[in-house]
This record gives sequence, structure tokens and C-alpha cells, in this order.
Amino acid sequence: MKFHLLFLFQLYALFSIAQMDAEIYSLLKEGTAVQLTNKINLLEGKIKKSNLALCYVGALKAKKSSYLTTPKEKVQEFKAGAGNIEKAIALDSKNVELIFLRYVIQCNSPKITRYKDKIDKDKYFLESQNKTIRKSLYKIIQDFNIDQPEYKINL
Repeated sequence: MKFHLLFLFQLYALFSIAQMDAEIYSLLKEGTAVQLTNKINLLEGKIKKSNLALCYVGALKAKKSSYLTTPKEKVQEFKAGAGNIEKAIALDSKNVELIFLRYVIQCNSPKITRYKDKIDKDKYFLESQNKTIRKSLYKIIQDFNIDQPEYKINL
């Protein structure tokens, strides 16, 4: 009986991760400022418990910066987001999804942010982790490759 409950809990956790992945990456691709803000507010309460939540908040803030009005606001919000991403990676530098999130943000960051310095390193890391990428993230990377062929990750 305990085994069945554990199995159901793990299955639910995997489904939740896949569902969260899809939602976050959809927001990064085409989320509005209001949608991004709402998801950031929801995730900020989970930051202390999860590096992934910290990284999600960082990526969403970086994306949200493009909707702000003044250059100063844009740069501040982007840097706050990039800082969250870097903190999460510093705590778990071998996490494929954290590295992928940084890669996505670097690929889409404006030159003024100077946030492209690890793009080649991240691409190499992601390509070397081909066998360890879970299915839901693998699908997201494939979609990224279609949307941004100039930054294609060879899996």
C-alpha cells in the first residue's frame, strides 16, 4: 500500500513539473506583462524552497522587462531577473533546466544588458546532457530550436 501511494505521489509530481514547465515556457514565449507579473507573484513565495522557482522568477522578470517603459526600469528589472537566474545556478550548477533557462534568456537579451557571456558554455553543456534531459524539457528544447534556429541546441 505504501508503495502505491509513493508511486502515485511521484506520478503527480512529474505531471505537475511538466505542467509547470509548459506554463512557464509559454509565458516566456508569448506572455503579457500582466500574466508575467501574476506568475512572478505566485512563484515568489516558493523561492526559498526551490532553486527552480527562483530561476523561473528570474526568467519571467527578464522577459517582463521588455514591457516596461523607461530604459532604466527595463535594465533594472532585467538585471534583477538575471541575478535570480545566476543565484539559482550557483546553488545547482549541473541542473539542466536552470542552464536552459539562462540560455533562453541570454539568446533573447538585448546587447545593452551584456548578458550573453555564457551562451557558448551553456549550449555545450546542454548538448552534452542529451541523455539526461527529461521528456517534457526535451520537447520544450525542440520547440525552442524551431522558434530560434540561430541558437539551435543539437540534441
